Amino acid sequence: MSKWFFVLISFLFLACPLKSSGMVEHIRVGVYDNLPMVSFDRGGRGTGLFPELLEHIAPQEGWTLEYVAGTWAECLERLDRGKLDVLVSIAYTDERALL
Repeated sequence: MSKWFFVLISFLFLACPLKSSGMVEHIRVGVYDNLPMVSFDRGGRGTGLFPELLEHIAPQEGWTLEYVAGTWAECLERLDRGKLDVLVSIAYTDERALL
């Protein structure tokens, strides 16, 4: 199977628990420069495939999205500290599979 299939499935698994908790309405989304999957414009808004998907899903789920721009390393660190709710476009690697 394509690696993009695994990326999309991973994204969906990350998004699903947000709805089931019933408490999350404001979603902080980490974006970094990785076009065409994800990037940010000069205003700090997310652009690319994954932000477009989130923009489509958000109104249906009652979410408001806040894009937090940074480097890949900054986004990972913010996710680890709980400063982000979602980090999109995380590719599968053997190293990550061991964590």
